[in-house]
Amino acid sequence: MSDRWSELATKLTEVVKLIELLQQPVTPEGGIEPSAVHYPGGGTPPPPPPPPPPGPAPTPPGGGGIYCKACGTYNVF
Repeated sequence: MSDRWSELATKLTEVVKLIELLQQPVTPEGGIEPSAVHYPGGGTPPPPPPPPPPGPAPTPPGGGGIYCKACGTYNVF
């Protein structure tokens, strides 16, 4: 029976240590370092897409559609 109690005490100690680790505050310096992030094909991350041209997007032939702010076009379904 004492083996069971010592096993439970060991597991409880491990759980307490994990809880203490989880309660530590995250500092701005923490987290994943950029060098640890691996992109497909290696190298640096791809550049962001260019912004859409200013002004309203041309209306598709026949009119209507749903305007997409991200791509600056009208999409007809």
